[in-house]
Amino acid sequence: MRVAVLSDLHGNPFALDAVLADLPPATDQLVCLGDVAIGPFPNEAVWGLRELDCPVVMGNWDAWMLEGVPALAGEVGPRLSAQGAWCASRLESEDLDFLRGFSRTLELDLDGTRALLFHGSPRSFSELLMPDVSFSEPVLSVTM
Repeated sequence: MRVAVLSDLHGNPFALDAVLADLPPATDQLVCLGDVAIGPFPNEAVWGLRELDCPVVMGNWDAWMLEGVPALAGEVGPRLSAQGAWCASRLESEDLDFLRGFSRTLELDLDGTRALLFHGSPRSFSELLMPDVSFSEPVLSVTM
């Protein structure tokens, strides 16, 4: 099975169109790993992705579009908070309904291998996995 994984569209429908135009014709499945509507063209990015009718995983910005940007929690600064609020204000009710349909994780069977897809980490879409992450406690397991 050939899977094309998109992630972090960040409100850029032009980049989405370019990537889609460059996909091999033998692609069996398309998946998006979130962070769709934060950026210069939030509506258009959502509309383009919705037309693809593919599974989408919730990203931290997608959740913040629905729940509010956590500026007071110290997760983002005032500039990003303002950007998030502007993008959220641009989304229509259909766009928000589409975002609400995103899943926390997605499991795919890749010819007998189970793959777990997520944004951030399997535990949380807002958890960062940095290069120095410890493998003493497995974050991800793959079953073959």
